[in-house]
Amino acid sequence: MIVEASGPDEIRAAFAAAIEAAGERVDEVGGIAGVLDEAADRYESLDMAPRLGSCPSPPNI
Repeated sequence: MIVEASGPDEIRAAFAAAIEAAGERVDEVGGIAGVLDEAADRYESLDMAPRLGSCPSPPNI
């Protein structure tokens, strides 16, 4: 990975490397987004309202 670019050719090479690296992960990110979307749909279909719950106090020993 190019950290410092001192000319237009190096800048272009750095952008090309960044685009290639991002493109390699696009399917993985898309898959994760799909799973989260399905989970949101499932949660919504359960018609559950979010709420804060409280935990019981631990027993006094």
